[in-house]
This record gives sequence, structure tokens and C-alpha cells, in this order.
Amino acid sequence: MKFNVIYFIRIKIYCYVKSFYVLNFNNFSMYCEKCGNLVDDNARFCPKCGENLNKNVETTKVESSNKAKYPPENYLIWAILSTLFCCWPVGIASIVYASKVDSAFNRGDYEGALEASKNAKKWAWISAISAIVFWVLYCLLIVIAVAMGVDLD
Repeated sequence: MKFNVIYFIRIKIYCYVKSFYVLNFNNFSMYCEKCGNLVDDNARFCPKCGENLNKNVETTKVESSNKAKYPPENYLIWAILSTLFCCWPVGIASIVYASKVDSAFNRGDYEGALEASKNAKKWAWISAISAIVFWVLYCLLIVIAVAMGVDLD
């Protein structure tokens, strides 16, 4: 009985998330010129700042077709995981860059968003690699100490 309830809850959550994504992100490709908020293609006013979107519909459509439609990957999950499980000082830098990706993209700065994405990925990798190097050196020192007969108690 408990398994069926948990399975049912997982299915409901999956359906909710899937419907939220389909309903909320498939019709969005236009940005408000005033605040940079992602707006539905059929919206007449920005829901965030109230700006009239119909006055420049054609110029906005042309500009949005020239820009990238989707923001670059922000690597926020990797940044958080590398902060928690690897080297936290370097992981914090990765989180900072990951948080800059979406805000730069919403401002219309695609190159800045791409650069922040690359930096977030780079710092997440540096954090993971530094943790691996640390643990390899630590294990190597333990093996050398045991080989030399040092009592580790």
C-alpha cells in the first residue's frame, strides 16, 4: 500500500512538472524591452512591469530571431554539487558565475551569458579535479606512512 501511494505521488509530480514546462516555456520566445522578462508570444503587456508589447511587435520579433532562443547551460547543479562534495572555495566561484548566466541572457547579453556559462563550467571542473587530487595525495601519504611503519593510532 505504501509503495502505491509513493508511486502515485511521483507520477503526479512528474505530470505537474511536465505540464508546467509545456504550458509555460513552449510559447515564450519574446522578451520585454523594458525589464528583460521572458514574455509569452501572444501577450500584449509584460506581466512583470506592465510595458505595452504591441507597439514594437515586429522589431521585437526580428531582434529575437537574430538572438539565440534559449539561454546557455548555467551548470548550477554542477556548481552546487562541486561546492558541497569537492572544494567549496572554488565551488562558490562556480555558483557565482552560474547565477550570472540567466540574468545576462535576460538582459539580452548573449555573449556575456555564454562567457558566464563557460566560467561556471570551468570552476566546477577545477573544484572537482582539486578534490580528486587532494584525496589521491591523502591516500598516497597514508600508504607511505603505513609502508614506513608509522603507527596511525
